[in-house]
Amino acid sequence: MKVFSILIAFAGAVLFSGCKKSSTELNPSLAYVGEKILVRKVFLNPSGTGTGYACGGVKGSAGGIYRTTDMGQSWTKVWDAGAEEIYDVFFANDSVGYACGDNLTMLKTTNSGSQWFRINSNPLFYKAPSYPLKRVFFTDALNGYMAGGEGFDLGITLRTVNGGLSWLYTTYPREMRDVYFSDSARGFVCGYGIVLNTGDGDKSTETCNVKGDFFTCMCATPNKTLFVAGYSGGIFRSTDSGANWVQVYSSGSNFNAIAYYSDQEVYVVGNNGIFVWTQDGGSTWKTLKSFTAANLYTVCVESYYSLATLRAGPTANLLIGSDQGNVYRIN
Repeated sequence: MKVFSILIAFAGAVLFSGCKKSSTELNPSLAYVGEKILVRKVFLNPSGTGTGYACGGVKGSAGGIYRTTDMGQSWTKVWDAGAEEIYDVFFANDSVGYACGDNLTMLKTTNSGSQWFRINSNPLFYKAPSYPLKRVFFTDALNGYMAGGEGFDLGITLRTVNGGLSWLYTTYPREMRDVYFSDSARGFVCGYGIVLNTGDGDKSTETCNVKGDFFTCMCATPNKTLFVAGYSGGIFRSTDSGANWVQVYSSGSNFNAIAYYSDQEVYVVGNNGIFVWTQDGGSTWKTLKSFTAANLYTVCVESYYSLATLRAGPTANLLIGSDQGNVYRIN
């Protein structure tokens, strides 16, 4: 295994303005990762011990999963995906994790990411082997969901109730990009111009009343406020379990990832270094003056999983992944 050292970008405290869409400046030092891959996802273990994972690649030529035990200061490559790009990694607990990527790749670990193995067993893999899976979400070690596809050619969602031994799937005429479930039955999936909700574990779905974007990412805060964002630069919010949605932000940039620190504080990142966040639950948004021209693909809140840290104060450390293998750390 090869160890990749990372220079993490640190940023000082940020002074906030109360104006709508106000701009705040941040000047972190340069961050660089030795392997030039697109970092699709950074995920930190639920226990908050400093162990985390990153995944990504270069489509058609390189892909892999990386592990850190020191909150992102150094990384070890724990899975070499060859030419398959890995889009997402998710841990149900500190030991059991899942990943997905190109060519309907499904991976699983049961020893905290030290070793990974493939779990592709469904006949679907022989019918549509070229489509990528782009998001994975598990409510516990056994019940999980994946979403993927490509453009208007095909969209797909998959569900397992036995830890990936078998999968049920539904296809759509459009790409599905992100998925969130509050429990094994109730959840949402978003994609090309659509947000769907289900109350029976994806056996049946209803279309939510929100349109006008290629929705790429979604999250739900502890009080169950839902946010979705997309390529057209819109951010939408629902405070009633997805029944009604309001657009709370608009820009010309492509958004790729969203994460929350609390009910009030939510972060969204995207192309050309865009970084916006709210401190009042989405009513007003602030823009961070770009500290990089790179496209930002993932944002992860370090203290999100640690209740002790969350209660201690308002400081959150962010890990942000971009193309060229860069990972930034913002305090």
